[in-house]
Amino acid sequence: MKRRVSLSVSFAVLVAGVAAVSAADPDWAAAAGLDVWKLPGLNRQIDHLREESDDLDRKLQTSMARLLAKADVIKVLRNGRMTFRDAAQRFRYLNQMNPKFHDLIGRSHPDLTEHERQYWSVIGAARVAAEGDPDAEQFISRLETELRAMKDRGDLALDE
Repeated sequence: MKRRVSLSVSFAVLVAGVAAVSAADPDWAAAAGLDVWKLPGLNRQIDHLREESDDLDRKLQTSMARLLAKADVIKVLRNGRMTFRDAAQRFRYLNQMNPKFHDLIGRSHPDLTEHERQYWSVIGAARVAAEGDPDAEQFISRLETELRAMKDRGDLALDE
């Protein structure tokens, strides 16, 4: 019985101490990580951050798939198994999946038509894919020459 009374008194002293500290410094519980009344809000915040993370993961996977598809197009184009126009057409399809593409390329090439921008997108991707390849400049030069000739002929149209 004495032990029970002793434990009860100890517990009461502890509770009184916590109450006194809380009255003196209301923020101490938060600083110590003991503000358990905020758990529901914190759980909602964690759920929201998980959803954002999942959304970013999906966007990353989509972007990676698009970049890999563009790299494949460049490889096929460079090997001569695809025309420049077909590559631009394929890029047009891939670029439509990127909602920011038109804003970005519009800033860098504001004077070009939408079709010309697709051809330049192919050339830009070819430059990136060719980094470190000494023979790449000839390939890129060929694409630029072909684009100038197509533009001079008024033959830049891509299939709708």
